Amino acid sequence: MTDLISLTHAESIFVAEYLRNGGNGTQAALSVWGYMSPNNAGSTASNLLQRPDIVDALMGAKVRVLQEAVIDRAWLLKRAALLADFNINRFIKINGDGQPVYNFKNATDEDWYCITELTVDRIVRGTGEEEYEIDKVKIKAESKIRALELVGRHVDVGAFEKEASTGEIHVHISEKASKL
Repeated sequence: MTDLISLTHAESIFVAEYLRNGGNGTQAALSVWGYMSPNNAGSTASNLLQRPDIVDALMGAKVRVLQEAVIDRAWLLKRAALLADFNINRFIKINGDGQPVYNFKNATDEDWYCITELTVDRIVRGTGEEEYEIDKVKIKAESKIRALELVGRHVDVGAFEKEASTGEIHVHISEKASKL
């Protein structure tokens, strides 16, 4: 398989631009050889794309991109379990006045992955000398029900198994889960 190193510098840039722009050879050629007319760029691109070494380099680059971006069942299951286990209460404490205090100082990337919205609006209450400001905090997290459903439907978990003869769905709850 040809790699980008065996091509000229311009050919390597053409391959990279072709992949970056979604497969437009004319645009890739114009990016490399900007002085060309669009007709000449199209002709140059067509000629390059017929060369086995260019096609080989394109295929090799596509394979590398796909290998780096693999999202497999284990990754999906891990992400769904992360969403299902997320607990926003880790970031909420009640102060002496009985008011919630939000502290996201220790939030991890995984925590932020689970939070879909965090907005803070400043609201003025009272009037005159009694006027004070409070923060109205709105927090939304991904749906736990949907995440649990995805985890439950995973082949290795098998939480939702359909009886072939009756069409009934049986939900299996582990001893640990039943204590929650």
